[in-house]
Amino acid sequence: MTTFFRFEYPPQFSKAALWDKGVEPHVSECPLGMLHRGVGGRSTPLKIVIKTKRVDDIIWTVYSECILQNHVFEIFFKEGLTGFTVRPVPWRSDRKDLVPPVGPLRELVVTGWGGFARADSGMKLLKNYRCCGRLTYKEVTKPCEIVDPEQWDGSDFFIVWPLPKLIFISERVKEVLAKYKLKGFEVQPPIVRPVGTGTISPGRLSDYFPLERAKELAKGQDIV
Repeated sequence: MTTFFRFEYPPQFSKAALWDKGVEPHVSECPLGMLHRGVGGRSTPLKIVIKTKRVDDIIWTVYSECILQNHVFEIFFKEGLTGFTVRPVPWRSDRKDLVPPVGPLRELVVTGWGGFARADSGMKLLKNYRCCGRLTYKEVTKPCEIVDPEQWDGSDFFIVWPLPKLIFISERVKEVLAKYKLKGFEVQPPIVRPVGTGTISPGRLSDYFPLERAKELAKGQDIV
């Protein structure tokens, strides 16, 4: 039986990094002047400001981007983990007491695919605003192991639509994290609980995958 997990920041700690000046979300204003707009991903490369004294092996921004210290990237590469690529992340800090000293940082960009959330999670598309591209989904209505193994592409890191900000991992990743005693994350069961908002608007698939890949994953749905 395949076992999956959710990879996330430790809630007992504050997220360590903020977006630096000049980093902007991707926003599609409604051309019809309606009071809604499409928001998803970023329109500019990531740059961060580290705010905390303690800097773990893996750090997180306030918008849940996952940032790897260089030695973590090297471990993931050496161990042959799949389903991700990285981008360099320029950083700065006003603190002189960072522990430990920080070197090159890289954003973990998930490329693996876990398919669409299982139907029994309650998630479904409610509205597709073709004017601005906004997608609105009904949020999870009950806790559910949201990953469908039949849709998973076998990657070690992957996302499940429409939850692109949540990182899911294989048991192999969990083993690697434990082997090297890395810090700055939690590994949780792949259960997503209702947060009470009623709906979510994640952007579109092309905000998170290259256009041709997004078209392939959409399987004909108008969500690219």
